[in-house]
Amino acid sequence: GFAGPLSTDADAARGLDEVETPFVHSITFKAHAACAVTHPAIDATAAILNECRFRAANIATIAVQIVPGADSICNIAAPKSGLELKFSVRAVVAMTLLGIDTANPPSYSDALAADANLLSLIARTEVHLVPEFDLGMTGVKIELTDGCVFQRQVGFDFVTDSAELTEMLSNKFLSLAAPVTGESAAEKCLAMIMGPNSNFSFSILELHRDVCVVMNKN
Repeated sequence: GFAGPLSTDADAARGLDEVETPFVHSITFKAHAACAVTHPAIDATAAILNECRFRAANIATIAVQIVPGADSICNIAAPKSGLELKFSVRAVVAMTLLGIDTANPPSYSDALAADANLLSLIARTEVHLVPEFDLGMTGVKIELTDGCVFQRQVGFDFVTDSAELTEMLSNKFLSLAAPVTGESAAEKCLAMIMGPNSNFSFSILELHRDVCVVMNKN
């Protein structure tokens, strides 16, 4: 599990003890359908792409820096399946560079794991373990064939702003629902849940209630 990589003094028995403060301090939204520890690498790569436009074919090398504790969590060097893509920092960086939607679970397919373009980028990627990093801290450095270098270092940046969360949740909902119900029906359902006349809340219980109401109406 995560206890070993995330702690130097894990004590499973303490999880059964009664405590004065809760173990779960907050609930957030997982923007990408991959291991959360890979999210900073995705975000850093996307930030580089947004600022510096270049083609994946022009990339010479990619270097990713992660904390040693992440090595056993999300550092599968040669992912062979869609599931393994989710736990490969090399793979999610390559997916981002190729413009593949990392928020959409079906993106992580066995077919993609065998894709020549993805494999080419993975082969150009090295992962370095940095003891000074905290968990989540990630550095991405991309060097092009013409010698240009772009880099970014980020940490966990889970969104808490209500407006930004609304946009992220809406986009992810449509990407998941539209292929099943059709785009028009998905947009109608989204409007019922998150439109100005809804009672939508970011409370997990109230979200569950709102979704159930929509399902019952349809």
